[in-house]
Amino acid sequence: MNEFRFSPIGYIETQEIYPAESPRQPQLGGQSPGLIRLVPNNDLLLALDGLSEFSHIWVLFVFHHNKNWKPLIQPPRPDLNKKGVFASRAPYRPNPIGQSVVAIDKIDEWEIHFSQHDFLTGTPVLDIKPYIPYYDSIPEAHPGWFTPISLYKIHYHLSSLQALEFLKNQGLHLESVIHTQLSTYPTHPQGKRIQILEDPHYELAFRTWRIYFEVNREKQEVRILSLASSYTLHELNSDDDPYNDKEIHRKFARQFPQNR
Repeated sequence: MNEFRFSPIGYIETQEIYPAESPRQPQLGGQSPGLIRLVPNNDLLLALDGLSEFSHIWVLFVFHHNKNWKPLIQPPRPDLNKKGVFASRAPYRPNPIGQSVVAIDKIDEWEIHFSQHDFLTGTPVLDIKPYIPYYDSIPEAHPGWFTPISLYKIHYHLSSLQALEFLKNQGLHLESVIHTQLSTYPTHPQGKRIQILEDPHYELAFRTWRIYFEVNREKQEVRILSLASSYTLHELNSDDDPYNDKEIHRKFARQFPQNR
């Protein structure tokens, strides 16, 4: 059997870094910007000729966070049993190749800018193809076990907005993980670090941060109440910093001493 070797033609840059921040589909993502930065190569620049005439592109990429594949995966919904990975779009594939459709915002020499995506920064890009509705859209196609997901609307308490803006100015974007983790099945812990505090109040853990929220199931709404550091004051005063993030936590504690 022949073996094939592929070299990335470029890499994706987004504000999303960790798998917990990646939406399950581009259409479920927020509006955070991203771009494909091509490897400097004049032939690749020539290969972009005519692409700006299209509104959308297929992006073939590598699931670079996944090292092993799984023949069975658990869909990210509580009402379904495990499915074969070939009957899903999960990243745990024999060859870690993914594909997504994104809308082109603009093309600037080596950069293709887009928004509403499901990528993580550093994702290697293998190929780019134009999305052609006449050929790529099949309205009568059967969706199999998949049924549309009803999204929860996310609202923010003023204090949580202020905390998010402060962290954003420090280079930390938590909006993506909030949208990804809480816009679908916000009380279901599968694949999420969610704890119930006292219904309808919950806690979402993301790395060394804690996000507190309440859920209105009838209205399908999530309200973000506050954000907090997971470090105790004793831990913040320690020089031990395994995640290399205590400085931003110290600044946050000084700015929001009530969020503890």
